[in-house]
Amino acid sequence: RLVSIMQQCWHTKEVTRPTLHKIIDAVHREFGNDAKGTLVDQMISMIDEYSANLEKIVEKRTEEIEELKEKTERLLYQIMPKSVALELREGRPVRPSMHPSVSVLFADVCQFTQLCEQSIPVQIILMLNLLYSKFDNIVESYSAFKVENVGDAYLIVSGIPEMEDRSHLCEVCQIALHFQKYVHDTYKIPHRPEHKLKIKVGLHTGALASGILGSTAPRFCVFGDTVNVASRMGSTCEPGRIQMSETAAILLKSDFEHRFVIQERGIVNVKGKGPCTTFWLIKEG
Repeated sequence: RLVSIMQQCWHTKEVTRPTLHKIIDAVHREFGNDAKGTLVDQMISMIDEYSANLEKIVEKRTEEIEELKEKTERLLYQIMPKSVALELREGRPVRPSMHPSVSVLFADVCQFTQLCEQSIPVQIILMLNLLYSKFDNIVESYSAFKVENVGDAYLIVSGIPEMEDRSHLCEVCQIALHFQKYVHDTYKIPHRPEHKLKIKVGLHTGALASGILGSTAPRFCVFGDTVNVASRMGSTCEPGRIQMSETAAILLKSDFEHRFVIQERGIVNVKGKGPCTTFWLIKEG
């Protein structure tokens, strides 16, 4: 009978193989119930132990895969809106979209060219990485997202997907003030701690288009005059200050009258726009 059970174990069809309980019963019939210490019984015990360990290994690997998936998704959501990231993850094409009301923030390091001339490339990379890693942490606490870094320029957008009551404008103002406070109060250049770094921040609100460029390494990009004006607000800003367009200032006064303190700067000659009235964002509350 034991030989017959062994032969059945080697059968090509899984359904015809005996169960573990049937094998144990056959062994006990052959050697008696006190055969706990026999070689066959030890082999069956080892099989049981291996099966249990295998289940634990599979469970652990599954947990590791889930953790890696979550990390990948978090990274994806940091560089593009969640709705766009979900479309890409599902393998669906992402069509270009128009957004009627969004807010854009540009942050630039002041005297960046001089810093580059006085530093080696590795020092510049370490400096920007420390600065923009903190900026990334700040942005993560809001619904805005970073579009890109180009050299010393840091670009974020809020309002994609659409937000009610122009909350995106309030959000970029809070982020801008948070950036300013961190740079002024905390940040130190690693290789030049005696040098006080300053940034210029520009804000604007308006319509823009967004879409995905590329297929191998897709990038989320935004286009339109709103982006250009926000960039000009940053480039014409004074060091250590936050400048916003008249459009953004009017909307901020209208929707968040007592939330922020702003001050008219006056007329500024903006490239491509000519003389424009701009405003300083002073503080919140």
